[in-house]
Amino acid sequence: MKLNTLRAGATVLALLAAQYHAFAADTPSSSETTLDGIVAVINSNVVLQSDLDKSVNAFRSRASQRGQSIPDNVDFRRQVLAHLVSQEVQLQEAAARGIRVSDSQLNNQMRNIASDNDMSLSEFRRSINEDGGDYRDVRKEVRTEMIVRRLYDRQVLGQITVSDQEIKDYLSAKAKSDNKATEYSLQRILIGLSENAESGEIGNAQKLADSLVEQLRGGADFATLAVQHSTAAEALNGGDIGTMPPSSMPTVYADAVVGQPVGSISDPIRTTNGFHILRIADKAGQKRHVVTQIRLRHIVLQPSAVRDEATTRDELSNLRKRIVLGDDFAELADAHSEDSVTIGQGGEMPWLNPGDMPRAFEERVSQLEIGELSQPFRTPWGWHVVELLEERSEDVTEQLLEVNARDALRARKAREREELWRRRLLAEAYIEYRVDELAPQQASAL
Repeated sequence: MKLNTLRAGATVLALLAAQYHAFAADTPSSSETTLDGIVAVINSNVVLQSDLDKSVNAFRSRASQRGQSIPDNVDFRRQVLAHLVSQEVQLQEAAARGIRVSDSQLNNQMRNIASDNDMSLSEFRRSINEDGGDYRDVRKEVRTEMIVRRLYDRQVLGQITVSDQEIKDYLSAKAKSDNKATEYSLQRILIGLSENAESGEIGNAQKLADSLVEQLRGGADFATLAVQHSTAAEALNGGDIGTMPPSSMPTVYADAVVGQPVGSISDPIRTTNGFHILRIADKAGQKRHVVTQIRLRHIVLQPSAVRDEATTRDELSNLRKRIVLGDDFAELADAHSEDSVTIGQGGEMPWLNPGDMPRAFEERVSQLEIGELSQPFRTPWGWHVVELLEERSEDVTEQLLEVNARDALRARKAREREELWRRRLLAEAYIEYRVDELAPQQASAL
């Protein structure tokens, strides 16, 4: 069996079941087992020989799944022990900072992992055990990874900011590096000037160009304004001047459009023959990302110590019946729903992209027709009744580019800081290696 990784981006869980299967096969029999010993001391905790052996087998198994063969030698064991020591230091730091993962949060994550592998939680548990692993060990690994990730998010990622200007510069640089493979479909409005235009004519043309840019950026239709105002030959075609790479454009055009998103409107560009306004209609070779967005409203009730599952479901069923009989959905949502985000909004959510919703929720919503009211259904967040209000197709290419740029910049900064962060944690901890050959050869190697 091959497992997907944690949604949070963790790597320890990748191929976890296969690791446990391999570990079970590689574990020495009772007659071969030697006394467990301490290989490292980290503050008030220890790493046992059995911990090291187990991790060595797990990492070798993972490598085997990738088609790699790693010998079980001193260098490899030293690396694995360094990983365990660093992980233990981080767990202790997390505990000191009050970072915890509750059983409920862990259970939700286990359901997510099972769902990502197309299994129910019970099927997932059974599969782990059948592969020779121990489901309790898997839970422990998942909890550890969640805690470490939360610490990392707080102390590294949480300290990183990415400005809008950095994103703009990143996209511009990326576009320039890719511009040989990118062609731009452009529209143009030209406010022409006579050959010997005087200052008054130039001033009036500048004012008109500025006004048109303001209208266009406010949502006015480019083609309509091109027909009305452009003095260029292509005006009657909505200002369409075709598709071309930056190398084929006038330099002033390339400077204005390279790195800019589809739909952007340039500032007025002054040349000897007038003021040019450009719009990027499309980028050839750039894959567009069009998604189906949905808008919905819901009522959610959460079981509690004073209201069990059955009672919660029955209460929600009664609310659904009232809606069917004519009661106002929004009024009932504001009066009864326990979703703090949509209270006061009639239970209505903003437009949602695929993936914005929890998997279990999205799967149920995807089965609804517009205007349809769902039956009560359960997710880890409570019991829901949902009404699908609208659907629309939306081009999210530029938003996705910005999201990816922000993520890339955050990841770049995080890489720069992560090593320093790990070294600081290790430097502040008491670490004693009990097996000389497994001690780091250089402190910086940790």
